[in-house]
Amino acid sequence: MGSSPSKSVLRQAQVQILRKCEFCNIDKDINYKCKQCQVYTCNKCGIIHKRSRNHDIIETGSDPPTTVHQRPEYVHQTQLFRKCGYCQNDRNIHYICSQCQTYICLKCSIIHQQLAQNHKINNIKSFHSVKRSQTEATCEIHQKKLVKFCSSCLLKPVCSECILAHKDHHLLSLDDQTLILQGIISKDLAFTSLALTQILKQEFENNLTFKNLMDEFEQREKSMETDNDNYTKLCASMETEQRQIQSNFIHLKTNINHFKQIMKAFQTKLQEALDRNNEDNILKVLVEILSSLPEFHFNILLQEIESFVPRKTIETARSFGIQVQRRRKQSNVNIVLLKSYETNLITIQKIITQNSQTALISDYQSQVLRIMHINDNIITSKDLPIMVRDMSVAPSNEILLNFNKSHALHLFNGEGVKPFLSVTPNKTFICCVNVTKFNEVILGVKDYCDTENLFKVRDESNTKVMIFGMDKKQKQSFEFNSYRQRLFTTPYRITTNINNEILVIDKMSFYHGRVVVLNRKGQVRWIYQGHPKVNSSYRLFDPLGFATTTVGQIIVSDHFPHALHVLSEDGYLLSCKVVKEFGILFPWSLDIDTSGQLWIGCRSEGAKKAKLHITNLSIS
Repeated sequence: MGSSPSKSVLRQAQVQILRKCEFCNIDKDINYKCKQCQVYTCNKCGIIHKRSRNHDIIETGSDPPTTVHQRPEYVHQTQLFRKCGYCQNDRNIHYICSQCQTYICLKCSIIHQQLAQNHKINNIKSFHSVKRSQTEATCEIHQKKLVKFCSSCLLKPVCSECILAHKDHHLLSLDDQTLILQGIISKDLAFTSLALTQILKQEFENNLTFKNLMDEFEQREKSMETDNDNYTKLCASMETEQRQIQSNFIHLKTNINHFKQIMKAFQTKLQEALDRNNEDNILKVLVEILSSLPEFHFNILLQEIESFVPRKTIETARSFGIQVQRRRKQSNVNIVLLKSYETNLITIQKIITQNSQTALISDYQSQVLRIMHINDNIITSKDLPIMVRDMSVAPSNEILLNFNKSHALHLFNGEGVKPFLSVTPNKTFICCVNVTKFNEVILGVKDYCDTENLFKVRDESNTKVMIFGMDKKQKQSFEFNSYRQRLFTTPYRITTNINNEILVIDKMSFYHGRVVVLNRKGQVRWIYQGHPKVNSSYRLFDPLGFATTTVGQIIVSDHFPHALHVLSEDGYLLSCKVVKEFGILFPWSLDIDTSGQLWIGCRSEGAKKAKLHITNLSIS
């Protein structure tokens, strides 16, 4: 029996809805469908699909049209089938990167292999004929499940047998390794923005130099100070050099943007694995990404960008007596180590100097608050058994203390402590405290329930900055930006600059963090995540303390790289100095005394021998 008119009309309408090939994406009569993929296809694409995947292609007439639900991975493939994932241009796509899972054109595949030499570029047909393995990540040597990562061996994954060979090394859990990898990706993405900004600055300065010199040469040519032949040669030489420099910058920008796309793909891949919340899948993704991370030497790149200046043009101009002003390079940090003292503490986590000879230092691991007085080489001290997490000087010259994992602040007058302020609700604990010159108390707070995993951000987490007056009344609170994104993971240290803006050291893991600066409306002014000079590759920016100078410069300690970063009030790096050469290892806390000397408290390498260094720091 034939079908009824109403059913025939309905079926025809269903076919009309599906009249687009899911491969070539062109509207045409759709006569075929892949039985396995449940995807409709035109005749030509059906033949190609059958050859490449050995699937069964059937006529749509033999199978009633239905709504097609594509597999998630297949949706991804069809979306990128006719567009390169990097240059975004429509062209014949014949390749795919197995690590990035991104379709790629021939030109971009060549650049991709130069930047990511350990990535494998496959032909699309051969790639799709091989089914991806879904087995768990195992050790290549012992074929056992990977359980840890060795930070002493460049984050190498290890199994239960490998651990024996790494017994004296620092091993990381899956959670710690995930946070570190997120930090590496975030750092490198920040550095791509830094490099592109530097290129823009260099291009602007070069163009300004070319314009000013061209105007000068034209003026001299008109006044007959330069003959026509020389003027023509000069202009031709300038244009040639300008084109060459522009070509160099285009090449650099292409490589940087390509690297940026790779890192964003990894960031997405890792986040998708975390959202699935499957430990085996997360482990597998971590291993895949770590084995595929491309090396990009940003420090060398920045030096290369600075070298792209019109040297020949400038030399020619100077031979004509024309002075060319160029942008000043980075400032230099000069450190003179005045004195060093060895203590019996594990870490000097906080310093408050009262003058050039007296300071309070705290170590909550040793549960000690120490009052030190230094007279020449004679040290007198008084220890109080107090577990202090942070402290700041109150207007009364008393010390405002923040006890470890406490929701209350206490005042210390040299003899004893008394309660000052409690934060509600009681499930919140205070991470850091600072009293401003305007007598405001600024706190960084976090939930008690986050103490087991300080760096895991939950939807219900209560992590924010709170501002109180000395009358204990709350004035402001900052937790989210205008896009309802969290401002902080774990506020570790807090202070203000000369503009009364709020500076926060935001720890993202035990091994890395960033400096976040807010204005008084809670808007992010700038974020600093380190500099390629000392934070390249796996050496993450690990800020633990800062101090502000009287002229607005911000000095930040960088723990594991043994470095100090000097920033302007607007977040620009003025200079970066590795202090290991002065015997200053694992710098932690900083403070500037009344005579302008910089005190640096450090962590001990093993036994209780944390060192305190007093230095003269100058910036030129």
